[in-house]
Amino acid sequence: MNTTAKSSLFEAVNKPLKGALSRLFSRPFQLVLGKRVLTFNHPGDFEFAMSGRVAVSLVKVVEMLHRPVASLRRETVFVRLVEHNLVRALERCRMDPESIAESLRDMGLRSFSTDYRWRAIFEALAAGGPELNEYRRVAVMKYLQYLGARRDALGIIHFHKTGRAMEEEIVIDAGTSGETADPAAPAPACTEAELRGFRRLPRGRPVIVTVGPGQELTLALADHRIRLVAGEQLVLIDAEGRQHALDARRQMVGRGLGNDITLEGDGRSVSRRHLVIEPLEDHRVRLVDVSAQGSYIPDGVAAISELAAA
Repeated sequence: MNTTAKSSLFEAVNKPLKGALSRLFSRPFQLVLGKRVLTFNHPGDFEFAMSGRVAVSLVKVVEMLHRPVASLRRETVFVRLVEHNLVRALERCRMDPESIAESLRDMGLRSFSTDYRWRAIFEALAAGGPELNEYRRVAVMKYLQYLGARRDALGIIHFHKTGRAMEEEIVIDAGTSGETADPAAPAPACTEAELRGFRRLPRGRPVIVTVGPGQELTLALADHRIRLVAGEQLVLIDAEGRQHALDARRQMVGRGLGNDITLEGDGRSVSRRHLVIEPLEDHRVRLVDVSAQGSYIPDGVAAISELAAA
C-alpha cells in the first residue's frame, strides 16, 4: 500500500474515532446569559435546555405581523440560506467532527437570531475549544428546529396577508449555492423518469394528490424512485426498501442530514432538500417540489394545484 493510500485510510478511520472520543470526554460547558450563569455537565443536559428555545417567541410573531409582504419574503430567503449552511455544516461534521467550529466561524455570529439569546449562545460556543464540539453540534440541531418554526410562522403570516402560499413566491434549492430559484425557469434536461411516463411537478407550487386506502403512488425525485403507500398510516418506502411513516405535518425529503427523511444510496441527482410531503385529510397529500432536478408523478395521476383546491 502506497503512502497516499495509507494516509487516506488513516483519515477515514481517525475522523469518526476522534468524534466518538470528543463525545465521550466532552467537558462541562458554562453559559453566561446576562446575569444568569448556566452550567451543563453533559451535551444531553444542554440539549434538554435548548428544547425550550425552538418555538418562535410571541414578540417575534407580533413583529412579523407588522412587516410588509416584501420583508417577509426577504426574511424567508435569509432563513433558508442559513438552514442550508447549517445542514451542510452537519453533513461535514459527520465525517470530520472537528469541522463544526470552523463552519460556524465561517457563517459569522450575525447569521444567528437574537431571539431567545441564540446569538449569545453561539458566541459563547465559539469562544471555547474542541471540547465544545458536541455542544456546538447540539446547538446547530436545535437552532435548525427554531428556524423551521420561524419559517412556518413567516409562511402563515404571508398567507393571511396575500392568500398565497409562500412556496409560490420563493423557492430555494439547498443543493445549490442557495440562490432564489425562479419557478418559471426552464426545467433541466429530461431525466429517465420523465421519459417513462412521468410528468414534472411545478417547482415551488403546492399540488394535491389522492392516495386512497390500499393504494400506492410512485414518485420520482429526479431518477430516484420512492413510493407512497396508504394503509392505516401513509408510509414512504425509499429505493432501498426502508419504510418511513408520515405524520400529519410537513416533512422534508432529500439526501441532506437535516431532513425529516434522508434518502441514501447513489442517487446524487436528489437535492439535499428535494420534496415537501404533507398528508392531509380524506386521503389527500400535499406535495411541493423545492429541487433543481425536479419531482415527478405518473402521467395518469391527477394533481390539483393548491389554489384550485382552495
